[in-house]
Amino acid sequence: MATETKRKQAQTQLSLDKSLNLRYSAVVFRIVSIVLLCLLSSHSYAESKERPARPYADCIHQLNTGHGLQVRNPKRAYGKKKTVDYLIQAGKAVQAAHPKSHNALVGDLSFRGGGRMKPHLSHRKGLDADIGYYYRDGRFRKWFAKTSANQLDAKRQWTFIDALLKTNDVQYIFMSYRLQRRLYKEAERQGVSKKRLKKIFQWPRRWTHRVGIIRFERGHDTHIHVRFFASKKQQP
Repeated sequence: MATETKRKQAQTQLSLDKSLNLRYSAVVFRIVSIVLLCLLSSHSYAESKERPARPYADCIHQLNTGHGLQVRNPKRAYGKKKTVDYLIQAGKAVQAAHPKSHNALVGDLSFRGGGRMKPHLSHRKGLDADIGYYYRDGRFRKWFAKTSANQLDAKRQWTFIDALLKTNDVQYIFMSYRLQRRLYKEAERQGVSKKRLKKIFQWPRRWTHRVGIIRFERGHDTHIHVRFFASKKQQP
């Protein structure tokens, strides 16, 4: 009788040990799984930090200060090769025609590799650029400043914009509506035909008319915003 009792006790203890072992194994498995998941997550995060996504792989060309251009923040001055080349061409055109001109302040283009650039809705693809106005007093501004028609150096401004237009690759140039008139008159004075002026400028049509390459867009009384076509297109 005593032997039978001991045998049952041993079986009970063995069953209890097996149950504890199974529970212990399950706990260990869960802990190891959590640790591995954390390690994988941190590795993926580190990779994403080291190799940021580049939605626009050709937006890798940096615009540097020089050729009549002053870049405000080099980290925000990347674009497609043609964007950088066109801006340099325009800066050189002003230097050649007006040797004593102050530099044009270059604001944002895009980040390297493109993508969202706060606070802009655009500037994602290396096709946009913010450029400060030229001033009649010849004084360079370190920041974009609100510009009146009397302050605008229309000769230099038209030289810069005309150089961009001659690339036949400008989709839009956003600028203040009140400054369009002064620029229009300067282009007219330099012999631009009425037909071409009508295709280039929104003015003298109302600012609500969405026509012309140069057109009104709110927030551009301190600088112009140039946007190039994603693919080469022929302007009028």
